Amino acid sequence: ATTQGSPHRQMEHRQLSDCLLQSLQHLTEDQRQVILLKFVEDLDNARVASILDKTEGAVKSLQHRALAALKRAMEKEHCYEF
Repeated sequence: ATTQGSPHRQMEHRQLSDCLLQSLQHLTEDQRQVILLKFVEDLDNARVASILDKTEGAVKSLQHRALAALKRAMEKEHCYEF
């Protein structure tokens, strides 16, 4: 087996990636930044708070609201159908 997977699996991955990127556009700028810094850049709350000039509590709250909004957006974009 290759690490790339089957062409069908690659297509599903690409569709899900596109859907996720589209769904991120439904978030506020602050929510999008928190998601990207936490889950793409893999930064901890303290570092994210420092970058965004917010408290750690505000980052946690933003993350919670961002994940809920992202879930709703992904459902709206039908991301779970892949």
